[in-house]
Amino acid sequence: MMTGCASSSVSFKQKVTSILQDDSAPKILSIAALRISRDWDRLLAYQSHLPPQSLGISRVQKTGTMGRRLTLKYVGPVEPFLRHLGKTARWKLSVIGKRPASQPMIEIRSKKEPLYDILRDAGVQITPAAWIVLRPEGREIDLIYPPPIPSRTSKTQEGRVYEK
Repeated sequence: MMTGCASSSVSFKQKVTSILQDDSAPKILSIAALRISRDWDRLLAYQSHLPPQSLGISRVQKTGTMGRRLTLKYVGPVEPFLRHLGKTARWKLSVIGKRPASQPMIEIRSKKEPLYDILRDAGVQITPAAWIVLRPEGREIDLIYPPPIPSRTSKTQEGRVYEK
């Protein structure tokens, strides 16, 4: 019997039959736990390749250093570009994660745009291969290379995971 704020009550009288009636409860729970674990791994892998919120919706002010207007034309790898901008703005560049064999390439053509907008444009171009995160408290620009997405799994059998 279920009751709540409603004026009438609802009861469920039919039994729910399960296809897995002959399986024991621990085995069913084990299979469910493996599925949930696999789903969490997929979700975390997906979320690890999303750009951090700190650049898209940032508290970094468009005044001061990040508000400086620059005119630039650049085509090439992102890391030397960020190093040069870091020196210009007196911010430190930190590279986090394992560098890929080939760096993400960017193309910047700005005409009197704020430095913040230029960095945001570069960040959009390199996502999901890398992220650009600004940390104003330490005057740091972080170039983050995320870990690779794990391969998809297809079957689970007695706790063992077999890949496709």
